[in-house]
Amino acid sequence: MSNALFPVDGIKGVLAFIININPFTHVIGAIRSLLLYGTIDIANYLFVVSLFVLIAIISFGWAFYRLNKEMNL
Repeated sequence: MSNALFPVDGIKGVLAFIININPFTHVIGAIRSLLLYGTIDIANYLFVVSLFVLIAIISFGWAFYRLNKEMNL
């Protein structure tokens, strides 16, 4: 779920939380602000980069754990 296909301004509750934790929602918002308004929001870009780094760290940790579990039969 992201704001790529529909506006998310009026959405509340759990669905709004799911949309807000999706990093692509923030990437799409940053691209829209750049293309439509010509502005770059540094705070938004830093948030997106940090979210992708966090996802990469979690994914690498999980993959490393699974690899060690498979190798130590």
